[in-house]
Amino acid sequence: MLIVGCDYHPRWQQVAWLDTESGETGEQKLVNGDGEAEGWYRQLPVPSLIGLESTGNSQWFVDLVRQLGHEVWIGDAAEIRAGCIAFMLNALASEHWVHVGLLPTFPHQVHRLRHRVER
Repeated sequence: MLIVGCDYHPRWQQVAWLDTESGETGEQKLVNGDGEAEGWYRQLPVPSLIGLESTGNSQWFVDLVRQLGHEVWIGDAAEIRAGCIAFMLNALASEHWVHVGLLPTFPHQVHRLRHRVER
């Protein structure tokens, strides 16, 4: 499975990833407005786990990755900071998400695509 940590900002995002099967890791900055970020998420294997802090400007992004079939974990920023103070510098935030995605006790809300039921 691919775990992606996303430090989301309205114009760009910093992502870090871990392939749990191969051990491969990486990090990249993506621009939101020019299609770069959308294209990057479209090429990920389905399903991938994508984690980010809750923010009001990210709904289009959450909708996109859910529609692509990925699992989205949105963490409460206060709870994350309380449990992971050493990792909360912005420069490390996306890499931090990869690590906390591996923790079963990570405080998050799972957002899954709701399928419409026809009656």
